[in-house]
Amino acid sequence: MLDHYTIMPAQVKKPKQKASVEGAVGKIARKIIGMLRNETFHSIEGLNSAIRKVLDRLNDKPFQKRNGSRKTIYELEEKPYLRTLPMLPFEICEWSYNHKVGPNSHIWFHKGQYSVPSSYITEPLPAKAGRFDLLLKQPEVVRALLYAFVL
Repeated sequence: MLDHYTIMPAQVKKPKQKASVEGAVGKIARKIIGMLRNETFHSIEGLNSAIRKVLDRLNDKPFQKRNGSRKTIYELEEKPYLRTLPMLPFEICEWSYNHKVGPNSHIWFHKGQYSVPSSYITEPLPAKAGRFDLLLKQPEVVRALLYAFVL
C-alpha cells in the first residue's frame, strides 16, 4: 500500500518545501474566489461546475517566463509517472506497543480482548488498529478480526 502513496515529509526544524506549495495553493484559491466573487450559486453542483471552469482556464493560461502552461507541464512531466490507484484505499491507523499476551492467549485493546496464537503468551506485541482489522506483529503478521470480547 505505501508503495503507491509516496509520503515525503517536510524537513525538520526549517521546512522549505511546505511554504512554496501552500503559497501556490493559496494563490490559486484566491484567484478562483476572486473570479467568482460576484456570482450567486443555488446548488453545490453549480458552484463545483463554475470552479472547474475557472480552474481549467487558469491551468490553460500560459506561463509568463517560460514556455507552456500548468496543464502542459502536468501532461508532459508529471502524468507519465502516475500509477493506478491500489484496490484498497489508504487507511489511517493507530499504533499501540507492548501489549503483553495474557495466559488466556488474548490482548486487551480499546476495552476489548483479541485472541492471538498461544505461542505468543507473555510476549509483548505491537498492534496496528485500522478501520476493519487489528494487526499484531511478531515476527510474522497475525490477523485478529475485530471480534471483541468485552467484559
